[in-house]
Amino acid sequence: MARSGKLLLFLGLWGLAAAQIDPNVCPHKQQGATYKAWSATATWPNGAPDSTVDVTLNDGIYLVDTDVDVKSITVNTNAILVFNDADLSVRTRYILVRGELYLGSENCKLTSNIDITLYGDKGDVAISGFGEKFIGVEGGVLHIHGNPQVSWSKLTKTVHRLKDGQIADVYNDGEKKTSYQGIVMYVWDATSGQLERSEGVYSAGRSIITKSGVQCEADEEAKMFEETLNNVPDGKIIGLALRKQLFRRGNVNYAMFYEIFENFAFGKVTGNSGVRDVRLHDAWSFIMRKGDTSTSQELLLKDDKKILARTAELYHYDNGIKFTARSWVHTIRRGACYSRAKSAKAEIADPKLALADDVSSWKVGDEVVLLSTDYDPKQAEVTTVKQCDDCSANEVRINLEPLFTHFGEIVNGVDMRGEVALLSRNIKIRGAPATNSKTLGGHIKVMRGFKEAQVENAELVNLGQLDTLGNYPFHWHMCGDVTNSYIRGSSIRDSNARCVTVHATNGAVVS
Repeated sequence: MARSGKLLLFLGLWGLAAAQIDPNVCPHKQQGATYKAWSATATWPNGAPDSTVDVTLNDGIYLVDTDVDVKSITVNTNAILVFNDADLSVRTRYILVRGELYLGSENCKLTSNIDITLYGDKGDVAISGFGEKFIGVEGGVLHIHGNPQVSWSKLTKTVHRLKDGQIADVYNDGEKKTSYQGIVMYVWDATSGQLERSEGVYSAGRSIITKSGVQCEADEEAKMFEETLNNVPDGKIIGLALRKQLFRRGNVNYAMFYEIFENFAFGKVTGNSGVRDVRLHDAWSFIMRKGDTSTSQELLLKDDKKILARTAELYHYDNGIKFTARSWVHTIRRGACYSRAKSAKAEIADPKLALADDVSSWKVGDEVVLLSTDYDPKQAEVTTVKQCDDCSANEVRINLEPLFTHFGEIVNGVDMRGEVALLSRNIKIRGAPATNSKTLGGHIKVMRGFKEAQVENAELVNLGQLDTLGNYPFHWHMCGDVTNSYIRGSSIRDSNARCVTVHATNGAVVS
């Protein structure tokens, strides 16, 4: 077979009887079915595919039972691609479905965490009718069925914004528009919650002497970093957060800084702290009560090429006060990157929401959004669900210091209660950031002649392509009359172009 920079992998034999899926049985548990497991050596006579391979499946039932990183996946007419109910990650430029693709079924919702990332830059590929970075259905079957959760509810009590003086909130090293790049230190009084210091403390030697960050400058600033930490009295709350990045030189050894930090944070040189692995576009933060290494927390969020922004945020609770250190880093909007320090009474910084519905399906760590109850849509606030041992089924505690009031009352018979929507789902389909376009997300398109297209309880992130006509997060494209096809119970966020498009199609359900 001729090769031109890529390997095209054909699997199966043409002409065999097509396999079938019993809709009453989980696609990954079909009785009597012969699965070709992605992880099995026998499935790949030419060797397991890697990120350089375009995979074409021709016959049989293929089971995704391991993480996958390939150039593309084409499921031809007599082939079926089934996902196992297990935590899985798939990275590919596109998935073209002419046969059948199953992530669960109507009678078998998947409960594991599955992440499908569509990657690529503008112009990398051009597949007729679909373009690039897509899941496309052309005469085939698409089933995506995630774990059912309550999609949204309404407040039954008003959530009040924090008043002046109820929260201390400082960006960067005291100046919101600072040019400092490196690690910023915050020091609070543990009893009052008052922020006493905020200053840049380490920039890999680029803040002193010649500011070129050579070995002697990096070591000198590491010693200054150590002195600064030692001068903070025991019992104070210390937060460290990376602002933007740490410029490094390949010929400089930063061992002195690493060892100083680890001795301070953990009482010994561990050799495995997260700060050792900080690289461009990573977010990093740390927080502790000075003098008590048992309170130390460190968080490093690596740039996984899946999302544009990373928020490394840590919390310390002391004397009924919540202290927060945050590092926010954006892959493209470099000038917007910031570090941040906050402190507020825990009872108002972690409010409990009273809701109209049973939301016990919302789990700790799930993201939710409190929609605006004002004329300004920018008053919507996104946060996460926290552990709550005293919450009823209709209550949830969130990690949010409300900047805005969210109304939760019925006034004179008019329902003015604000909505709270669940953003997280266990099945995520996302478009990876492109290096040559800010609006080139992924997209899902269903073409005329398809058999079934069902998507429920899925999270669609960074989909849609603003500068390409017809590529939206989810799109039925001129399909005519259809039956048994829907998108429901799903969230669409960070969209680049619309949300759901029903174009010259009748009978499709959006709910």
